Amino acid sequence: MKLNGYISSALKKVVCFYLILLGTLQGQAYAKNEASSFNYDFATVINSEVFAGSSYGAFEKALEKNLMGYRENIYFSSDKRADAWNTAACAALSMPPATNDPCSGALPVTCGNTYTGTTVGSTTEAIPAACGNTTSPSVWYSIVGTGGTITASLCGSAYDTQISIFSGTCAALTCIGTNDDFCGTQSQISWAAAAGVTYYIRVMGYLNNAGNYTLAITCPPAVTNDPCSGAIATACGGTYTGTTVGATTEAIPAACGNATSNSVWYSFVGNGNNITASLCGSAFDTQISVFTGSCAALACVGTNDDFCGLQSQISWSSAIGVTYYIRVMGYGAASGTFSLAITCASAVANDGCGGAIPVSCGNTIVGTTVGAGPDVVPAACGSSASPGVWYSLLGDGSTFILNLCGSAYDTQISVYTGTCTALNCYAYNDDNFLLCGVQSYVTFPTVNGVIYYIQVHGWGTSSGAFNMAISCYTESGNDPCAGALPVACGQTINGTTTGLNPDLIPAGCGVSNAAGAWYSIVGNGQLITASLCGATYDTQISVFSGSCTTLTCVNTNDDFCGAQSETSWLSINGATYYILVHGYLDAGIFSLALSCQVYLPGPQECSGAVNICADTQFGGNSSGSGILEDLNATNQGCLASGENQSSWYVFQPTTTGTISFAINPTPIVDYDFAIWGPMSAPACPPSVAPLRCSFSALQAATGLGNGAVDLTEGAAGNAWVAPITVTPADLNKYYIMCLDNFSSTTTPFVFDWSLSGVILNCGILLPVELNSFDGQALPLHNVLNWSTASEMNNAKFEILSSSDGMHFEKIGELNGHGTCAVAQHYSFIDHAPKALVTYYQLNQVDFNGASDRSDIIVVTREASVNVAPNPVEDILNLTVVSSKEQQMTLELLDMTGRVVMSEKFMASTSHALVQWDVNDLPAGVYTFVAYTASGNLVVNQKIMRK
Repeated sequence: MKLNGYISSALKKVVCFYLILLGTLQGQAYAKNEASSFNYDFATVINSEVFAGSSYGAFEKALEKNLMGYRENIYFSSDKRADAWNTAACAALSMPPATNDPCSGALPVTCGNTYTGTTVGSTTEAIPAACGNTTSPSVWYSIVGTGGTITASLCGSAYDTQISIFSGTCAALTCIGTNDDFCGTQSQISWAAAAGVTYYIRVMGYLNNAGNYTLAITCPPAVTNDPCSGAIATACGGTYTGTTVGATTEAIPAACGNATSNSVWYSFVGNGNNITASLCGSAFDTQISVFTGSCAALACVGTNDDFCGLQSQISWSSAIGVTYYIRVMGYGAASGTFSLAITCASAVANDGCGGAIPVSCGNTIVGTTVGAGPDVVPAACGSSASPGVWYSLLGDGSTFILNLCGSAYDTQISVYTGTCTALNCYAYNDDNFLLCGVQSYVTFPTVNGVIYYIQVHGWGTSSGAFNMAISCYTESGNDPCAGALPVACGQTINGTTTGLNPDLIPAGCGVSNAAGAWYSIVGNGQLITASLCGATYDTQISVFSGSCTTLTCVNTNDDFCGAQSETSWLSINGATYYILVHGYLDAGIFSLALSCQVYLPGPQECSGAVNICADTQFGGNSSGSGILEDLNATNQGCLASGENQSSWYVFQPTTTGTISFAINPTPIVDYDFAIWGPMSAPACPPSVAPLRCSFSALQAATGLGNGAVDLTEGAAGNAWVAPITVTPADLNKYYIMCLDNFSSTTTPFVFDWSLSGVILNCGILLPVELNSFDGQALPLHNVLNWSTASEMNNAKFEILSSSDGMHFEKIGELNGHGTCAVAQHYSFIDHAPKALVTYYQLNQVDFNGASDRSDIIVVTREASVNVAPNPVEDILNLTVVSSKEQQMTLELLDMTGRVVMSEKFMASTSHALVQWDVNDLPAGVYTFVAYTASGNLVVNQKIMRK
């Protein structure tokens, strides 16, 4: 038998004894300089025929016979060479056989892992010629190709190694490559591994060497931008790192670089600038080439080999819109890691803030951004990717208008204060659809002596010729606050903020960087709503009390209905409120609608507290804080943060006993609570500190009980306080409770009563009682309104829509008010009505999942136009229907606002098809609008012409 199999412990002792003896002999032979005469081969002994027998006596005799010629030379010294040899020999006897010998037992390996083993005791194996050593013991591994380069390294192993890579099968191996000495006498090899192909790795030694090894497998990421068709897009100012290791060679036009080295590809779209692509600082001897055309038909622009030492750099003048292909490669067969830097230089004089051209009121500037470079600008002041040119303006205290209407491309305009090295965004506009489509129009006030920097640029990466008209004026009318125009409930006021000034307002009540118009209204004790929904620009609305010189913020809103605004507040009878209509970095035309209604508080208010009773669970969801702030320094107790998302409840015990409960949010969040009472009648807001209060910062269940004895706790509490004991003196008294979701996550909860002897007065609680349900057709959408007289366990309303009154689909939902005995009002906007006639129905859903549907209502629109297809290539189909016979106007506008197609059409109650041939229109974005005879806008829809 061979030594690479296990042997008996008795035979092992004999083998070790003679191996030690043999090692001593070998050591002494070296000590006597007799190495040339001592050529005993350890491998010959351990693989000799003596192992074929089962008796260690036969093995002992064989060793004695072989060693007789050396008995006289035995000195039993402690020579280091003998000791080392003896240790390795005996260790080999204890080693289990290698399972990955031969090739058919190859062990799978993967990228990024390291494997240890030994070739001691392994066999030799026939392999293809010139692919490693066939005489030394070897073991095998396998790996599946990744599509990139794989490196197998034996560096750090304990003997003189070799390594070989094969494809094919163990029965028919094909040599990929081999290595003997890479790191000293150890080996390492790298190869391009095709994805999905299995490769075999043979670990062996030089000549007949064997020993312990460490095999490390590494795989750099696959090169994705090889070949040219995978070119990675670049941009001005970008730096891109990569490697050509594992990439392939590629055929290129003659005299435009080295076609024999590994290469990767990048692309750049010309912008009219001078472009530089630099490999300076890369890790190998590089070359770089630039081409136009296509990957299938490249045309050489230029090439460079050595620009900065052995690295490369090339510059060329780019044409706008032309795609350039950049090939990164090496000199000869060189490959390695690199850093590619793309820089762009412009010849435009005012390309850059430092070259800003002075302008003044009354000027009209004709210019172009073609050939300019992009600029790094502050956030929220437009795109930094498009070419831009610069102007400067000296403020004189008047308000300036910069008008790019009529320019030849999709513009942007930005205004800054500060310095060119520290710009502050002051005003900005992208599209003024009302005045000039995708061109820009911005208004801003100036301070006498202050320099303002104007950047004319474009949306995305667009550039082109522009006209900038500069005009100025001084403020008047209801700008500023002192000129506020009085308004009243029920009024709708049309106005514009274009040409007005920004206003200095208290912090936290909207931004003050856009022009504003002022209005005033006298409070009547009702809930007042001021709405800008339907305005033509990105609005803000803010409401103040006090006076114009000492404004106090009451409420503010930025985006309520899309980018438009709406706010409501509970007014005080006789108090004057100032309404500021302004914008978010924008100005334009608006309609301000004022409405008032008697305020009926919901469960987010103490005055709308829900009556709860009985020793049963109920669900809830604190999702708002109401209109009023019921908590204050006098009554809030431990609830130091006031109302976040609150729900109010009232209960009345009619028998004595103990009240405990648990509040269990799902999922767990931070709920707090407070209880006031007992009181003879509910008082809102409470006038004293709470009876029980928990403000624990724990995200956990909370409540009364759980062994707690404390009456109130702060943030460090354990979320539980003592139960309430109801005495005879407390009977029929009222308790008010506020549950507050400090986490403000609108997370629902389960409230679990635990009443001992206590019976609560349920009072009169009604099911959901629908008072009214109606709808109204507005120019671009339908509005639904409904109200309830009372609600019990009302989780939500689902809004259903149908085009035929039979087949309904859900288009939205609104949360109900749970259980309450006061009227509630709801409103919902359908932004996509069903053509001319839409049927609506409400599905009211309880917390337990039970539901009930309302009667069906019908909302009829004045007219409807269906537009198809979109995008359109040749024929645009317009299906028109009207609630009555009337003339309608159909128009198609380009992005400048110019009407490019128009038709007056007599619509009727029957569907009619109008077809427009758009083949002669340039590709791009258009706007389709339709008006009725009364001037009502029916459709306002974007159309893409392919």
